[in-house]
Amino acid sequence: MILLLVLPLALCGVATSAQGICLEGDFDSQVQWFIDNVMFSSEDEAEIKQVLDDLKDTMQRRWPGTEVYPHGSSATGVGIKSSDADCYVKIPNFNTSADLYVLGEASRLLQQQPHMYTDLRYELVPTTGVSALLTFRHARTGRSCDVTFTNNSIYQSSAANAYYFNLNDNYKPLVAIIKDWFQVHHLDEKTNLISFNLYLLVIFYLQQLDMVPPAFALQRNHTNVEGIWDLSFDEIPYNSTNTASLYQLLGGFFTYYSDFNFKEFIVSPYAGRPIRKSDFLETDSLPDIFYLYKRNMRETELKPIDTDKAMIMQSMFEHHLNVAETVTQDQVDSFTSQVQIAAKLYKDLPRDEFLKALLSNSQDEDHMATNNCNNTSIQPI
Repeated sequence: MILLLVLPLALCGVATSAQGICLEGDFDSQVQWFIDNVMFSSEDEAEIKQVLDDLKDTMQRRWPGTEVYPHGSSATGVGIKSSDADCYVKIPNFNTSADLYVLGEASRLLQQQPHMYTDLRYELVPTTGVSALLTFRHARTGRSCDVTFTNNSIYQSSAANAYYFNLNDNYKPLVAIIKDWFQVHHLDEKTNLISFNLYLLVIFYLQQLDMVPPAFALQRNHTNVEGIWDLSFDEIPYNSTNTASLYQLLGGFFTYYSDFNFKEFIVSPYAGRPIRKSDFLETDSLPDIFYLYKRNMRETELKPIDTDKAMIMQSMFEHHLNVAETVTQDQVDSFTSQVQIAAKLYKDLPRDEFLKALLSNSQDEDHMATNNCNNTSIQPI
């Protein structure tokens, strides 16, 4: 569904996801190297801006007044070198019944500029709440771009993620390291999970530590009901007494999900805690915070969450949507297995060896100890 650019790299002689990197020194030094060399730089941000500016100029030829908003890693500040340029295109007076027509028109506009846009593809993807999706590669920068047209909730979700990740200086590198780990171990290929799912998993984990608020707390004093859902949120101040370090947060993420019971519980960043799947079989038994879900199940033709799915990760704003709907039980098992390996590394290895082992695609300790850091030049994507 989503095009994800994954390039082979070496981490001290071991393949990783974004570029040739080498982690030396103590844990804090390794993290700083990762921030400086693997996460988005100002040059990467400028490339993303170039992609979105070019796309906006192209779209405005057909639909004057069109705006293009970044979402995903580029908007939340957790991008790594292999991240796409994701965006939401807002067309004035857009009629959602014309999704396919708009996709066709947009595709034709881009096809008229082959010097700028290549690898074009479009589709309707109703199951995730993203109605219209266009993907392309931007020739000038080489960046892949995923474009959505008809669902403002994905933009709002991205804005909410950005709020969460800006609450603490440790959160952005935490997310970026987990994202890189995900790609190193090819979980983007082994599962149907994408970066957006990882962001929700991190937010949900931090909610269990009382380090970020539940999403329902962001909606107490402001409403912006678009259609039948409340897409609003307030960026409330939030001071946590939990002083866990980045090292502890990273290891704790894997420890938490190593034994999370996906068979019985829903990951609900909106509630900020696990909700039993069985609770959604009887809508009236749900907590009062789900008043919109209850109302919409009574008054609309929306289908309730399918509690038989292997993994349920509830959309932060549209509570009937499971953004992990396509994940199978085998894929849940693959994800959990890799998480358990990471949790064991955290438990068994010294602090300064953990990150190197985590971002290695080999579990052979002798191989992980091999240091090939003489050539750490960074190649642009």
